[in-house]
Amino acid sequence: MKAKITRLDEFKKMPPLHHKTTEPFDHLKSEVMAWAIRQPVVCEYLFSIASRYGLIVFDKTTKTWQGRDYKAQTTTNPFDNL
Repeated sequence: MKAKITRLDEFKKMPPLHHKTTEPFDHLKSEVMAWAIRQPVVCEYLFSIASRYGLIVFDKTTKTWQGRDYKAQTTTNPFDNL
């Protein structure tokens, strides 16, 4: 029996949106992805999964979260401009 994931039920209410255009696919241009990250329940669920599985870890010294395999680097967050 499949487990029911009610926290993703928010997707059932999603309005009609484009995920891919005629251009090469870019998830940063996806209306579906933009809508999804604006849903608090979806974001909370993804964060919960990432922390539960140890994909992100909390640093008690700096009081920040980071990827388990993060190495100091200079990058920008692709979602900053959404």
